[in-house]
Amino acid sequence: MIRLLPATTRKFKLPKWAVPALSYGVATASLVAVFRRFPFVQFGHDVQALGWGWVTLAIGLELLVYVVDAWRWQTLLSPAENPPLWACIQAVYIGLFGNDVLPAKAGEIIRCYLLTYWTDVPLSLALTSAAIERIMDGIWMVIGFFLVTADMNTIEPWLTRGAWLLGVAVLSLSLLFMFVLFRREHAHSYISERPWAAKFVHVLHEIHRLGNFRTLMAAFWISVLYLFLQVVAVWALFHAANFDFSMRAAGVVLIVIRLGTMIPNAPANIGSFQYFCAKALEWLNAERPDAKSFSLIVYVVLTVPPLIGGAIAVALTGLNIGDIHHHAHKAHTERFAPKEPDEASTP
Repeated sequence: MIRLLPATTRKFKLPKWAVPALSYGVATASLVAVFRRFPFVQFGHDVQALGWGWVTLAIGLELLVYVVDAWRWQTLLSPAENPPLWACIQAVYIGLFGNDVLPAKAGEIIRCYLLTYWTDVPLSLALTSAAIERIMDGIWMVIGFFLVTADMNTIEPWLTRGAWLLGVAVLSLSLLFMFVLFRREHAHSYISERPWAAKFVHVLHEIHRLGNFRTLMAAFWISVLYLFLQVVAVWALFHAANFDFSMRAAGVVLIVIRLGTMIPNAPANIGSFQYFCAKALEWLNAERPDAKSFSLIVYVVLTVPPLIGGAIAVALTGLNIGDIHHHAHKAHTERFAPKEPDEASTP
């Protein structure tokens, strides 16, 4: 008698090389576009002519941005846990360093893992709070994009479509979050009736723990300060490079960069940062050589100082970023891996 083996279903699993390959592919294409006919001589003159007082202001604001980010994170976590502000600041800077030296924004997991390692904050709570932060950022970026580009006819349609798509995504996630927060019984009932949704039970629990309206609104408005400081840093660099652009133009440049670098990127968003910065300046009617030169100046000024700050924060831990990334990835995998059924309980 022939015994039939039970049918098995194979789950599609993305190869480990796929995301890094996409990240470096995007970076390579962007770098080719930016550095093709790059005005190196003009760039040298532009660096020499920089107003270093304005550059110093931009650097100070950019460093302050991540302190505000840590403050927002602490505020968001406060209904459930009360991590020290310094631990949040150090974790944010190390996560930033991870984003600058590792592909695909690995620093986001690293910072959550470190906060868990140093404090009593569970990893799932840290990750959920970080996801809520990104939803808040997405909401303000979409609002900001349509405000600053309201009467601009030079913005390419594909970017506007991308902003609408992001708007739909963040609106959907916000509505889902509100449903989970204010219709807890319905959300629990929905998940309990669907086996595929069981893996989200822990997320549901963490959203409930963070569901304090006062702290959520405080974090939401801190997000405005977080983005505004970045806009002012770009505006300061306009002055440093003798560009006659307004604060609104700085908002256009920042938001275009942020939207363009949301996709998987190489470490430090190299390539895509310069590409979208130059594109935004061209849409503001800057000459292409000026736009390319300024994009590299902005990249160096806004990336290198926080990178150094992150390296110092890593050095204070006594570990290297590779070890931290390994432990963070392992903790994330073990925490969210689907649990196998207990063999002893099966007939």
